[in-house]
Amino acid sequence: MTEFDLAALEGRVAEWARARGILGESSQVVQQLRGIAECGELCETVAKGGDPIDDIGDIAVCAIVQCAMAGFSFVETDFVFDDFPGAPDGMTVAQRLALDISAHWSIWRGDVSRAWASELFGLLLHMGSLYGLSLGQCLDHAYNEIKDRRGRLVNGSFVKEDA
Repeated sequence: MTEFDLAALEGRVAEWARARGILGESSQVVQQLRGIAECGELCETVAKGGDPIDDIGDIAVCAIVQCAMAGFSFVETDFVFDDFPGAPDGMTVAQRLALDISAHWSIWRGDVSRAWASELFGLLLHMGSLYGLSLGQCLDHAYNEIKDRRGRLVNGSFVKEDA
């Protein structure tokens, strides 16, 4: 498996967001809403039995932007990668993780904290590991999807141009 430099990827994502006015002209509230939307896509992918590489990466992109707005690095948090407790009967571990990631994003806490980022990082690592994916692979995939994307900010949310 290819090794990915998460700090370098984070830097590229932050520069992408800065160049498009997201850092500076958007808000944590708008980015919270973007993250929740990406969590919905992850839940849909898991429900349909798909590959979540894009969804995990997109959630990481939103988290990086949130953390940059709060003044700290997402990948430099002391992330938690404890044993995941599993899932109750009738639910797969992937379903449980998708719901946990969504719930984590959905509870508004005001400013993003390092503890919030650390817990999210750990959940994303667990989700990726279920599919044999590293967070670096997912983030690299998402960055390659967005790096040349053009668009504009509408109410603080980046809206890509139609192809």
